[in-house]
Amino acid sequence: MTWEEGETQAIAQKRAEEARDLFDAHGLQITHAKVGDASPVLAIEDELRAHPGEYEQIVLSTFPPGLSRWLRIDVFNQVAGKFDLPVIHVVTRRPVKVGV
Repeated sequence: MTWEEGETQAIAQKRAEEARDLFDAHGLQITHAKVGDASPVLAIEDELRAHPGEYEQIVLSTFPPGLSRWLRIDVFNQVAGKFDLPVIHVVTRRPVKVGV
């Protein structure tokens, strides 16, 4: 099975929008649902560079230990050490399935 880049981006955008709707359904207002670089650190860097001074903090949401690739690659400490913003880490209690 092969994926075209545009198709991968479209799937990722659809999932981001579904996740935004899920947050909204639980009373958390999300302004934008964007797809960035495959590396979470680079995606955050790109967003902060594109919108300097617009953010007050970074919220990282991960799966729990054992399920989270981001925890295995220590994204929290990479982000906390790289950017001059507070970083809040939210861990889901269980994986939430959004669209396919």
